[in-house]
Amino acid sequence: MPKRDLIIALLVSWGIVSAAAVGLCVAPYAVDSQTLHGIFPPCPQLAKTGHPCPVCGMTRAFIAIAAGDPDAARRYNSFSIALYDLFLANAALFGLVLSTVYRRRFHINAAAKKTLSPK
Repeated sequence: MPKRDLIIALLVSWGIVSAAAVGLCVAPYAVDSQTLHGIFPPCPQLAKTGHPCPVCGMTRAFIAIAAGDPDAARRYNSFSIALYDLFLANAALFGLVLSTVYRRRFHINAAAKKTLSPK
């Protein structure tokens, strides 16, 4: 696979993951908590074994973060605030990388047109 195709594939994959992560961060603002609890099923590991998985309580924690209650978010899942921040930082970094890629491409194309255009 040529290097350019690999970079495009990585950017597309990163974009999909970033969009999903931002969706998880924005969902508590856009949808009421009862609907969110209906969308995300109860943890199968917790139901089966009685022991929580690493992301147990994350839906309630993200709802608490959206409500401005970081203490409740920490009680639901101690890693929730860090994960929420990581999701937003990832999206910001993706936006920065994507804008840099497009800017470079535009400047390269503009420079090529300028040198190739007749005077």
